[in-house]
Amino acid sequence: MERTRLICKAAILFSAAALLTGAGCSAPSGAEQNAGTGAPAAVTAGDGTGAESGASAEMQTPGGEKTRPLSIDVVLKTNSSEYWGYVQVGCLAYAKEHPEISISVKGASAETAMEEQENIVRTDLMEDRFDAYVIAPLNPAEIAELLKKTDRPVIALDTPIDSDRVLAYCGTDNHKASGAGALEAVNMAKERGWKEIRAVNIAGVEGDRVSELRAQGYRESIEAEGGTFLSEETVYAESSPQKAAAAMRDIIRRHPEGIAIIACNNDDMATAALAECLKAPAYRNTVVLGFDGIGSACERLLENSNYENYVTVAQNPYEMGYMAVEAAVNALNGRAIRQSSNIVDGRTFIDVGFNVITRKNAYGRMEMLQKFWE
Repeated sequence: MERTRLICKAAILFSAAALLTGAGCSAPSGAEQNAGTGAPAAVTAGDGTGAESGASAEMQTPGGEKTRPLSIDVVLKTNSSEYWGYVQVGCLAYAKEHPEISISVKGASAETAMEEQENIVRTDLMEDRFDAYVIAPLNPAEIAELLKKTDRPVIALDTPIDSDRVLAYCGTDNHKASGAGALEAVNMAKERGWKEIRAVNIAGVEGDRVSELRAQGYRESIEAEGGTFLSEETVYAESSPQKAAAAMRDIIRRHPEGIAIIACNNDDMATAALAECLKAPAYRNTVVLGFDGIGSACERLLENSNYENYVTVAQNPYEMGYMAVEAAVNALNGRAIRQSSNIVDGRTFIDVGFNVITRKNAYGRMEMLQKFWE
């Protein structure tokens, strides 16, 4: 099946000993232009935590002088999910296009592995072999403390970091994006016959800023449309599909009459929740709202009739990785960092945009994502 092909390719990306292949490796022209042209980039894995790409030896300038390539350290939240695989492909794509750049991409084993990620960042800072850092923090406060040890440029990826070392934040406007997704979910729930629009949030990691912003956007849009967001029943499933499934079973037990909307922090959790909804007759028309717009979720939207009640908010992870590395390189070279009109925490915000995806437009999203794996 097509889904199996996509998941297998994603698994290859995360295997530490595998060959990593990134396609679509040209500069994005905007948040909607994820795929580009050019031959696939092939790099070998590094020390078991990620991938490295780019020149490692000295390069020779036209004048005959030797110069060391700029070295960029990218630390992701995890390297064990499909979504972060797309981010990694974007990072490696920039390095492929710019042979003067050496890049190292690594991540923690899970989005709950805060201490593991902190140790990765601490070690990389101590080694002092990188010219700039791109970091997607699991614990922004602790990462900010660690960054006091460097004077190198830092770009925050996916989640802001409150540190003077951080020059820009590259990511999604999670509050705005989740609000748009919730609005679509409310409209879909009404179409499915729900008279009382109640929603429960299966959130990510408790205290995580991104998870909180998404929950806020969900709540505000649902309440603005006359619905009820059951904030007191929020469950933190730590981005785990297994925990999300268990949370959904508990929601069904507490509300055997059914709930109109289940709003989840990401697609992995949302698809697990939907599988549980399908087992309960009162939840057959429940609208499940995910986030990320990953390929496996889009494929299910297209192929599985049970996904007619599914909505996802698609981020642009390829751009996120590409543009974050680009920003780090621009900072090193004294060039301006591209930005949106917004400022987040007093710093430049590089907004990669979003799309709300349903069965109606899932094919275009799926077609675009598959170009990364060709």
